[in-house]
Amino acid sequence: MAYPPSTLATNKADNTPSTSDHAQHHNDLAAAINDIVAELGSNPSGSDATVTGRLSTLETTVSGISGGTDAETVRDLIGTTLVAGDNVTIDVDDAGNEVTINASLDAGTGNGGYGPNWVAAADAPAALRTAVTAAGGTVIGSVGTNAATAINSKLSSYKHVMLSEGTFSVSGTITVPQGRTLQGSGNPATEIRAISGITSRILYATADKITICDLFVNGNGQGSNVVGIEVNVSSNSGFFSQQTNEACTVLHDIQIDGNTGDGVVMSGYYNRDSKLYNIDVHNSGGDGFYITCPDGTLSQCVAGTPGGHGFIFDGAANWRAVNCKAWYSDGCGWIIGASTATARIGLIGCEAQDNEQAGFRILRSNAPMLTGCVADSNSNTSGNAGVYSGFEVYCTGSSATGAYVGGGAVLSGCIAYDKSEGGRGYRQAYGFRFGQGLRYATAMGCGTGDNDAHHNATGGVLFNTGSDQTHSSNLIAINSHGSRVLSF
Repeated sequence: MAYPPSTLATNKADNTPSTSDHAQHHNDLAAAINDIVAELGSNPSGSDATVTGRLSTLETTVSGISGGTDAETVRDLIGTTLVAGDNVTIDVDDAGNEVTINASLDAGTGNGGYGPNWVAAADAPAALRTAVTAAGGTVIGSVGTNAATAINSKLSSYKHVMLSEGTFSVSGTITVPQGRTLQGSGNPATEIRAISGITSRILYATADKITICDLFVNGNGQGSNVVGIEVNVSSNSGFFSQQTNEACTVLHDIQIDGNTGDGVVMSGYYNRDSKLYNIDVHNSGGDGFYITCPDGTLSQCVAGTPGGHGFIFDGAANWRAVNCKAWYSDGCGWIIGASTATARIGLIGCEAQDNEQAGFRILRSNAPMLTGCVADSNSNTSGNAGVYSGFEVYCTGSSATGAYVGGGAVLSGCIAYDKSEGGRGYRQAYGFRFGQGLRYATAMGCGTGDNDAHHNATGGVLFNTGSDQTHSSNLIAINSHGSRVLSF
């Protein structure tokens, strides 16, 4: 029979009664031969003398890999056939016989999760820098190069800008425009490090719907009064139509360390519905968190060793702080209404520990509410022993005490004690101190120690004016070293 043979018929009818499946066998065999002929082409023997020789060569050696038709050989044959080029590595003799195609370096495609919206640090792993370059992203030339220029450029073009792991030095401010997200590769994997020339702030936003997350902001002691992150939304012009009065700022999973000014500043009348969570501010030269705008939430945030106060609400309203902590501040742990009337601030499960002044100080505030809060060993310097108290409620007294009339403070389930850490002695003056002219105040279920194991330097509770303790507008029930202070 000449080669190649004519196409064999595969539509024979079953006309052999003694062998009912003969026609199907014929059809199957004919189809298989047709497939083989199509694959072998016009020169079936190839470079071999015979077709048998060619088949033997294919079966025993594929791309130099011995093993015939076993799974390993088939896997390698498939892999090398599917992908051409030196950007793909296929492991030989892989125990799992898996085909892995690494196309992330395929120039210009942005595969592997990278894209033109990426910025890679100069000290990021080499493979990552190569991938970002291939995807059309930007790689910073050296660790000392000002990366703010490249990051700002990406933020002007893309709504979601990604930073690789590594160090991004900045001598200028990174500004996040409206509706943009700036996301690192985790804290401390992605470090934004201030260098000489930085002024005012490291990260800044003035528009709505911005998100900053997953990074480490290192102030590096640079500049004078440089803020870590500042969001100031004073105008709603051009806001997205869904929420025309609420900027909806989101900051989360961020560490800020070593900046010379405040750690986080939140301001502006339209900077509303803010959400800040899992933010650690350490070693700031100013306050940890300084908040003057309305309507927001703090959750799982920490202010540690700031040069000023831990958390300040000043002129703000309708904020809630949940499970946040201020420790080792050079000032107070928390201040509500530092200099401007502040309304409806709620602290839930928050703590002030080992701050140099008061744990919680309530001044020019209307209707503050503290629930389940702890003042632990404040007034914590040798010169402050017996000076500052755990909770200082001055919001309803006279101007002579720096107070704000009509406060209506509510304290529920709060406790204040000094543990005399390291045997240094008790320094927190009182657990609770109430200013002159206390009115419309409630303190229920609060305490100042447990079975005399914890104390305060001077006493459990102090009313600047004794008659305020029993004034008809106040409702006070505090457990103070085995005795109760009652007012009904």
